Amino acid sequence: MTSVAEVQALLRFLSQDAKVPVPLAMSKVKTLKEACLTSPESLSKAPLPSIQSIFPDEKLAKQILSAAKRVSKKRTTSSTSATSSPSKRVKKAVPKPGEQLSPADFEASLALPNLDISSSAEEDEIKNTVLYTNHTPCPLNRFHLD
Repeated sequence: MTSVAEVQALLRFLSQDAKVPVPLAMSKVKTLKEACLTSPESLSKAPLPSIQSIFPDEKLAKQILSAAKRVSKKRTTSSTSATSSPSKRVKKAVPKPGEQLSPADFEASLALPNLDISSSAEEDEIKNTVLYTNHTPCPLNRFHLD
């Protein structure tokens, strides 16, 4: 007996992957269940004449068979690669030539300096500073001195 999820998956496969019109796919679900062809894997292993007995159009039957083989091949490839894929490499910070920094020192070197803006000359210098980046514009808060 097939569950509702299996029927939904079969309809999704037929309508999206095999490009079968939804009304036709819905009308053939019962026949596919009776023939025990309820998944792309079972359809990919079925001979073409058995699919043609359900879908009389030869072109449509071949289309369903090739889509089933393609989808089942993707699933087997993705399931084997998911278990054997190496873990992602973490990019390490590149220290300056001849200098080794500990992680804590490196993080501390990235901290912004604390500025004490006491004169209007420093304030004008900051206001007139233009920052060019190669990314989307960086939103910077303006310094407001009361």
